[in-house]
Amino acid sequence: MRTGLLLCGIIGSILCAYDIYITIKVEENGDFEPLCDLGFEAVQCSKVIKSDYSYLLSKWNLVSKDSMLNQSNAILFMPYYLFIIGYNFQTSIPKNVLFYASAAVCLGCVYLACVLMFVIKTLCLVCAMLYVVSGTIFYYGLEEYKEYERI
Repeated sequence: MRTGLLLCGIIGSILCAYDIYITIKVEENGDFEPLCDLGFEAVQCSKVIKSDYSYLLSKWNLVSKDSMLNQSNAILFMPYYLFIIGYNFQTSIPKNVLFYASAAVCLGCVYLACVLMFVIKTLCLVCAMLYVVSGTIFYYGLEEYKEYERI
């Protein structure tokens, strides 16, 4: 078992769960201030959650805003982190799957980080931690891919 990879999956799942919790609370009460809002404009999770970019499927016009499929990014990413946890206990999944899945998620994280910096112009601590976790998972995926290619 790969302990670091398992830990990344668990941390990613917890962060996604917290992001989902924040999203629900902010939608219920627009004045709700999550712990990751540090009290100044530059670091506000709630500002990010209230933006259209928090629901990428509708932002990209893949689904309508009132569609049941229009879920927050955290809900869309949660299966990935659960997959990472399960991946640690499976031997039948080819090792290159982790590399390709983590590379795709990292590309998504780069896109979302650029949106945070250049469009929304604020920092979401939960989002930033998820980007770090995803980057670490990509590192593990790259290492396993190198091993896979040597065989």
